[in-house]
Amino acid sequence: MKKIQVLLFSLFLITSFTYSQTKSAEERALEQTAKLKSELNLTATQESSIYEINYGIILKNDALRNSSYTEEVKTAALQQNKEARKSMIKGILTPEQYASFENKIEENKKANKKIRQKVKKEKDKKN
Repeated sequence: MKKIQVLLFSLFLITSFTYSQTKSAEERALEQTAKLKSELNLTATQESSIYEINYGIILKNDALRNSSYTEEVKTAALQQNKEARKSMIKGILTPEQYASFENKIEENKKANKKIRQKVKKEKDKKN
């Protein structure tokens, strides 16, 4: 019985992980836009404009990731797309909203840095 439970749980995890990896560009753009809408109190006009930006950047980034360019070229192009997205969004948001947007970006960078450091420490412990 325990083996069946473990098997079912494993199957559930695999299915969940696989599903999360297969979200369409549109779904990801909707998620990003919804997050910004709740964090920045976007108007309907701002929301639709930001959705278009997010969707376009996601399509470009997906094409880059699936291209045969070198990793260096991909990384540089992804960084340019990131900066272009920020620039386009800046033109849509109010100064207060943009300041909040920038703060969220910095918070995410710090959180990601902590996660990377934690992963690196655990990797070093294993070695």
